[in-house]
Amino acid sequence: MRPVEIHEMSLSRLLRALARRELSTTEIARALTALRERLDPKLNAFCQIDPERFVREAEHAGACRESMDAVGPLHGIPIAVKDDLALAGWPMRQGSHASSAEPVVADEQSPTVTSLLRAGAIVAGKTTLPEFGWKATTQSPLTGVTRNPWNPALTPGGSSGGNAVALATGMVPAAVGTDIGGSVRIPAAFCGVVGFKPTQSVMSGNAEAKTGLLLHSGPMARTVEDIARLMTVLGSEDPERPIKTGATKDYVDQISHPIADLSIGISPGLGFATLDPVITERLEQAAEVFRRLGARVERFDALRESPVDTYETLYTPQLTEEVAGVPESQRDQLDPDLRAMARLGADISAHRFVRALKQRRRLVERMAMVHERYDVVVSATVPILPFAADRNQPEGYPQGRWWRWTPLTLTFNITGQPAISLPCGTGPAGLPIGMQLTGPHNRDDLVLRVAHAYQRAGHLHGISGALD
Repeated sequence: MRPVEIHEMSLSRLLRALARRELSTTEIARALTALRERLDPKLNAFCQIDPERFVREAEHAGACRESMDAVGPLHGIPIAVKDDLALAGWPMRQGSHASSAEPVVADEQSPTVTSLLRAGAIVAGKTTLPEFGWKATTQSPLTGVTRNPWNPALTPGGSSGGNAVALATGMVPAAVGTDIGGSVRIPAAFCGVVGFKPTQSVMSGNAEAKTGLLLHSGPMARTVEDIARLMTVLGSEDPERPIKTGATKDYVDQISHPIADLSIGISPGLGFATLDPVITERLEQAAEVFRRLGARVERFDALRESPVDTYETLYTPQLTEEVAGVPESQRDQLDPDLRAMARLGADISAHRFVRALKQRRRLVERMAMVHERYDVVVSATVPILPFAADRNQPEGYPQGRWWRWTPLTLTFNITGQPAISLPCGTGPAGLPIGMQLTGPHNRDDLVLRVAHAYQRAGHLHGISGALD
């Protein structure tokens, strides 16, 4: 059996290797830098890097480990940061010529990033996203097209696509992104990694979101155990923030509990979406895994109708506001579909918006009723397989309206519930397929517990070797 390469190691395995002094933080940083230099010109995962700073910070982290000087739970672990999260001293370009003409260098940090750095993580770089993170694929006028590592002709999904590509290839073991309609979970599904959208109130960064209705931030990794380690840090109280997010939990301890006492509802399309047949087949196989683990499993329809129109009404005015903040002289440089969707948002009346808020409340109440019967609901993450990398939507879907082809993720941005995407097998040509698990508000631990049990049963996805 060949030895495991550094880039193939999970976050948890790297931490164990560091603790045993089998690896140094500098060895990890140099190995991942070499891999990024080889792969990223083909994939475009990173938009901002500082390799010298990365290695320098890794050397400092190593010195701290040697002296046991303030070693945090993630000390020396490289992370990728999506380019719409502020990182002190780094420009905020957000995939836009409008932002890069006179880039704003952040003097403050996202609370999410601050929590990870306080725990000892080091930044490998900032990752690509579509302009202002507005859509569910990853290409922008500024940074170009980001490509799926399992087939570079296809999209990795978005908007946290750069994160997912970096994880799937082993360029980093962990990342943090944002999710306004599936932006963490969609690329996780398309690239074969794990993406978690916590309950909106759990992380301090979510409490400060510029659009509190829908936007979450959340961790990405290759295993659920790694997500639990990240959430133990990200879910902690921040003493410097006035908004308290709840008691700190040790998610790593909680995910190890068995699931034989749980009830799991299988709702592949949530009652309204039509799935690619191979995705349906993989979900049926996943249901059998949960049964073998002792859970009570039933198939049902979670919802009676699609919430996509509600989402469109709540979401597009935020695009209008985003575009309004761009100087008029620079707006012709924006993604044309972004400008079109901003015009759509400008036409939404106050009456329609208020009605959507009422529909949102009904959806929250409906899911609360569902979770009186089922601890966790299982669905597809995305009902389709990846499509061409240079497109915003597959053939047959309306131009610009990415939410029409990914309705299963956005449902839980509307409700604010915890939702995770993890791999549940492959489709044609080895393309990963994602499964979404959703739980009640503030039961992030329960969602992670069920997801971890599934992975522990042997259902992990490997590092992409498609470019070797």
